Parts: sequence; structure tokens; C-alpha cells
Amino acid sequence: DGMECRHLNGVKTDNRLDNLSWGTPGENRDDNRVLGAYQRGEDHPMGKLAADDVHAIRSRYGAGGVTMRELAAEFAVSVPCVSSIVNRHSWKHE
Repeated sequence: DGMECRHLNGVKTDNRLDNLSWGTPGENRDDNRVLGAYQRGEDHPMGKLAADDVHAIRSRYGAGGVTMRELAAEFAVSVPCVSSIVNRHSWKHE
């Protein structure tokens, strides 16, 4: 229970038995990070922001004079998204 199939070489279409292993979701994420297959930030297909946008949001909010709501409108994302970026709950790698 709670286990999932890991593709040890990171190729999801390679279903040879010696490439498959049961593991936790965390182990699967770690495999993908090590293999460079983990999509995050601007590499994620659902990503809306580039790394430069994230740096600008953090810098401008940190300098003051702009609200999260204003930044959200400017960058076409939600206020919770801006909050998550500012508080480093997302885009931790940047």
C-alpha cells in the first residue's frame, strides 16, 4: 500500500523487469531528480513563470511598495502563487 512503480533509468516506456522496482513516491521523485527527469519551475509543462519572473517577484515584494495582489495581476498568476514564491514554499530551487 502506498508504493508505486519506479523506472530506474528514468525512461517511463522502458518496462523491462530489470528497470522496474516498487518504491515510495519519495523514492520515485529522488530517482527523477538524480536522473534529471524531474520537471520543475519553467521546465514544468504547466509552469507559467520563468526564473527571472520569480526573482523579480521576490525582489520587488522584498523592497516594499507593491502588494502580492498587484504582483499577481502583473504576472497573471494567483495571489496564493505569489505568496508561495515569496515565502519560498515553491520555486525553492531558485
